[in-house]
Amino acid sequence: MANITFSHISSYSLLRFVNPFPPLLPTNLSISRHLFPLHPHQLHRWWQCSTFCCWIHRLCDSTVCCLFVFAAGNFFYSAVGLHYEMAQRIVSCVNDWSTVKVALDIGCGRGILLNAVATQLKKTGSSGRVVGLDRSKRTTLSTLRTANMEGVGEYVTCREGDVRSLPFGDNYFDVVVSATFVHTVGKEYGHRTVEAAAERMRVLGEMVRVLKPCGVGVLWDLLHACGICPADSKN
Repeated sequence: MANITFSHISSYSLLRFVNPFPPLLPTNLSISRHLFPLHPHQLHRWWQCSTFCCWIHRLCDSTVCCLFVFAAGNFFYSAVGLHYEMAQRIVSCVNDWSTVKVALDIGCGRGILLNAVATQLKKTGSSGRVVGLDRSKRTTLSTLRTANMEGVGEYVTCREGDVRSLPFGDNYFDVVVSATFVHTVGKEYGHRTVEAAAERMRVLGEMVRVLKPCGVGVLWDLLHACGICPADSKN
């Protein structure tokens, strides 16, 4: 059974769950009541998406930590200090960075989380590296410069690519992280549409695909944007 804890930062409610899910899961309603006792109504609707439930089934071979956030949009995007704090929390989900050979940051952006991961690798004396993936080549070049300025450039590789079809093999990474990115995927379909939700599900599926068995995955993003059932798209 998952080890579940809730914590709060300012107006944010965070969920953290660790350890594999059992092969046979209860109904969606039972899942939502078990995992999300603080927000049963909102999250039951979110969990109704069958695609996402299939994704949860696929997590059985991996140890996965996830952080989901409820927040006001303006504060979410402007709080650089909060992003830094969350980066530290995300890296703390990995018990032993010295054993990590290769990690992935999906949607690395300007590199706040990417460099936090690289710093952990450096502190523990790991020989591992972290790959930052982003849609824009200009962003990846800027992020590499930032990593060099922070003294962790030797631990960082940046790559341009499509997050909906990650350019890596199955079971490749020891750690996969992503922060404030998944909700931007599929925006060409509109943020609160079934089509956009399906695109975001592709990213989550790819995150699981490239994660090694017993690897660790951490996601921090807007909860309502990660998966929207058809009923939600009408509201």
